[in-house]
Amino acid sequence: LSAAHQYVPNQLGKPTQTPTLRWVFQAFMAIHLITIHGQGQVLNRDENHRKILRFLGSAAQEYYLLC
Repeated sequence: LSAAHQYVPNQLGKPTQTPTLRWVFQAFMAIHLITIHGQGQVLNRDENHRKILRFLGSAAQEYYLLC
């Protein structure tokens, strides 16, 4: 995040470039995958999740159906 001059909100909602891994895991606990008629959908994924996923790489993006 620092090298790309990007920020995500921390636990208090303040912008940070160095979120803890614990916070990232906790933020992603709210995301759920449901399957309706064989089609997967991801619930509760917001722009902050998408931003973090871009930095985690293609495997994480595929897991959360961004690719």
